[in-house]
Amino acid sequence: MPDPERKTISSTQAAALYNASPYMTPWMLYHYLRGTLNDAVEPNDRMYWGLKMQPLVLERAAADLKLEITPNVDNSYIHDDVLGYTADAKIWHPEKGPGIVEGKCVFDYGTWMRDWDGGKRVPRHYELQHQVQLAVGDGPSAYAWGMFAVWVCGDMHYFEREHNPMVARDLHDQAVKMLARVHNGDEPDPFGSAIELPALEKLLPVKKDNVLDLRDDEASKKYAELGKMLQQFRKDSNFYSKAAEDARNKLRVLARDHDTVLLPYGVTLNLATRTLKEHVRKASTWTAVEVKIADTENAQAEDLPLGAPPV
Repeated sequence: MPDPERKTISSTQAAALYNASPYMTPWMLYHYLRGTLNDAVEPNDRMYWGLKMQPLVLERAAADLKLEITPNVDNSYIHDDVLGYTADAKIWHPEKGPGIVEGKCVFDYGTWMRDWDGGKRVPRHYELQHQVQLAVGDGPSAYAWGMFAVWVCGDMHYFEREHNPMVARDLHDQAVKMLARVHNGDEPDPFGSAIELPALEKLLPVKKDNVLDLRDDEASKKYAELGKMLQQFRKDSNFYSKAAEDARNKLRVLARDHDTVLLPYGVTLNLATRTLKEHVRKASTWTAVEVKIADTENAQAEDLPLGAPPV
């Protein structure tokens, strides 16, 4: 949870200082701290179930680790001069003293293998989040250690972490710089990434008859090339979409009422009827045509699906 007073940078926002956050860029963080942008992320089912499961994850972690874990039921926000955090829970070790437990839920093995490397690493934005928590500690003093308790499709995994003073100093310095930019009105440039687009639409709506003339700007030549590329991409997309649809229709006619068609050069057509129910969008039925091309050198197949529901 971010600082409700927007005076400090929270642990969940810290990765944006390094442009390492999947949810926020430096430009977005700047506007949040300025009060011109909300930090709210569109809620989804995984966020809902993650919050619901958090008490169970912490309960299981206490049992597995055999340590005292105290959930942050009041969502207390702890901060120093520039950084802060809302802990999932505090943990106590008889030798290491107090620490922080960060609970995470991973709902599919694709995410586990891609983002967590199958348990070999913790995603960078989570590492930065946790280092902020340890650096701030109880406010006056840092905590020496902490733990990730990660629920992965029914299994628990634990990652112990130590407070890193070098990382803590850099986090503090980066936070000071960002807060100074906010104070001085020194706005970072947006990156143009997909996560920025909703904020761009809100903060920079297009104004009619508002012309930006960059014809004599040498640095803008790259954007002229990008504009040409966009136009060509759209032309290519329209051409190949129509060509793909024509090819699909001809193959559909060839197959008639057969669900499998064997062709020369190792080409196989597989056809199946698909139905879209009314409650999703307007009900429709179509035939998906899947093409498999045998690779005679390594005895594998390449799937090239051409079927798609009508728009």
